[in-house]
Amino acid sequence: TSHHHRILEIAIVLVDKSGKEIETWSTLVNPKRDVSATEIHGITASDIFAAPSFEDVAGEIASLLKGNVPVSHNYRFDSGFLSAEFTRIGWPVPLRSSLGLCTMNLAGNYLNCGRSLAACCEMIGYSIGNAHSALADAKAAARLLKHFLQQDSALTATWSEVIEIAETQQWPEIPNRSVSLVTRSHAA
Repeated sequence: TSHHHRILEIAIVLVDKSGKEIETWSTLVNPKRDVSATEIHGITASDIFAAPSFEDVAGEIASLLKGNVPVSHNYRFDSGFLSAEFTRIGWPVPLRSSLGLCTMNLAGNYLNCGRSLAACCEMIGYSIGNAHSALADAKAAARLLKHFLQQDSALTATWSEVIEIAETQQWPEIPNRSVSLVTRSHAA
């Protein structure tokens, strides 16, 4: 599905090795095509009209991800979409399902609940807020990672190879365009 659907919103939350949030970045993305599933994500065509295209923000996204281990809730799904967007604009990047962490998969080791982001967050007492917004979901995944790190001091050792690969992985030098980002609050 990542080759047919497009990214409408993207958020990146950078955390340190203890899980502490150090930077957030987000924007709506204009896919230059019809918006679908508005009933799920709440984004309309008018919301993304003035938003940058993926190509406009690809350089900034790559610079934020380069040298870091990508983490998300359902990483295989998310990395597939992100990789497809980069490939679509002619910049294949080193995003593979084996080179990132999935908080959904990790939840089975640390939580006794369903695997949905909402269920996992509820279990640790974290309120997602605006579920299905990229920034709220990214912050929730970061909070889950922090929780897992606090539960297991040896967790980073189990993925030291992934960390080493991420730190040395070659990313293309995608030009950084100076564009205005459009967040949900600005679109509203």
